[in-house]
Amino acid sequence: MRDFVWPSRAPIFSRRPAPPGPHRRNRPLSDFRRVRPQWFLIKLMVLLGLLLVCSYGVLSTTPAMKFACASLLAAAPLSCAAESWAKHSRRQSLAYLLLALLGLWFCRLAPTFACQFGIGVMLAHGTQLAHQALHKSGTGRKAFDTPIGLLLCGVTGVSFHYYRWSHLRHHKHNGTERDRESFAYGYSLLESPSRWRRCLGLLLHLSMAAHYAVVARRVGLAMSGRLAKNLLRQHPDMPRQTAYDIESETRWQVGLLLVVVVASIVIPHDLLIRLWLVPMLFGWGPAQSLIESTEHWHCDLPSSNVFLNTRSLLAGRFAQWITNYNNCHVGHHHDMSVPVEMLPAFERLISQTNPLRHWEDSYPAFYRRFLRHVWYGPVADRVR
Repeated sequence: MRDFVWPSRAPIFSRRPAPPGPHRRNRPLSDFRRVRPQWFLIKLMVLLGLLLVCSYGVLSTTPAMKFACASLLAAAPLSCAAESWAKHSRRQSLAYLLLALLGLWFCRLAPTFACQFGIGVMLAHGTQLAHQALHKSGTGRKAFDTPIGLLLCGVTGVSFHYYRWSHLRHHKHNGTERDRESFAYGYSLLESPSRWRRCLGLLLHLSMAAHYAVVARRVGLAMSGRLAKNLLRQHPDMPRQTAYDIESETRWQVGLLLVVVVASIVIPHDLLIRLWLVPMLFGWGPAQSLIESTEHWHCDLPSSNVFLNTRSLLAGRFAQWITNYNNCHVGHHHDMSVPVEMLPAFERLISQTNPLRHWEDSYPAFYRRFLRHVWYGPVADRVR
């Protein structure tokens, strides 16, 4: 595997040349760390607007309106096709165009499910925004970022306080034996010598079944008043206040869920299933697991060097937006105080002196290798 240095052209996929090299190398670090809350607020408004559009598509009784709302899903491959065409990658552009046509056909065939899938993907995008909020690089103020993170995580049943504590611990122990994922992903079965066990592991990984099991267990402990004590026993390094904040947050989430369930029983309707349960199971889970699969899978572990234990990917504007710049993960682990919008430029700068060991040309390139590993096993990893 060869090391990777970012292209000298700045921004990715742009034909406009970057500023001269010395100017970029002498750029102060404080400039990269400056939080721009207006961009975070714009992303929140776009998220809310797309959630409303997809929800309207689910509830609408007009087939034409359902199809119009669902057809927004085809905008993703169309934007990727336009970027590929601008890069003179004709075959890749035609592939994305074909994917867009297949998406439109699926939206015509099952518009309601397409809108529900869209809701789930938007919830996964919201989880990535919550990741930015927990780093206090959304608005730049904890008093605002914490409530926003609580709301973004609350709709998916994720404890924001636990997410923040476990994720910051992940940054501290990244690549070492003490490192743990924030979500219970199913990576273990993917390394099995049996193909069928690897395929089963892929399904469990995409469904995030282990995560739901952990959440159910925490709910039971929280309702019996034992969650904080259990967390402190499992994680001696967890602050006591954090443990009780997690327990309180979990209780509030359960209480709100019970209110919604009772309301759906009193007023007979399946809104809870159509607008939350189906999107969570078929949209949020797979999208969230796929977004974060790229970060550290099959990197040099154990190693505390972020240029060896973390992966970055070249990505177009749509992929950067939907993952909230999660593709620049080496730069994020190198300095987590850099807001995500600045990560492409920051990662380009640090790669001049520290080439990236693990990288991919695109998200499709990574997922092809990921699926090849699932089907053929470790032998496929040695053939690149």
